[in-house]
Amino acid sequence: AGMSRVPFWKFVGLNLIGESVWSAMIVAVGYFLGNVYISVNNALGKAFITVAVIVVLAVALGAANYIRKRIMSEAQRDA
Repeated sequence: AGMSRVPFWKFVGLNLIGESVWSAMIVAVGYFLGNVYISVNNALGKAFITVAVIVVLAVALGAANYIRKRIMSEAQRDA
């Protein structure tokens, strides 16, 4: 309906047909590719752990470097 001035019941009918097709496609994809989720989930779980460890190490090294520079600059200022 709205700006295109389609009659309400025609809009509802076309919307139901479109949603039926869309829902059938989503259900079919889920049915045929549902078992792929398990293998992808296992691979992504391992990748996530690896990336998380790398990020934690990078943050720790960056923080250590920042603290070291801050301490050195304060020591030079005091001297």
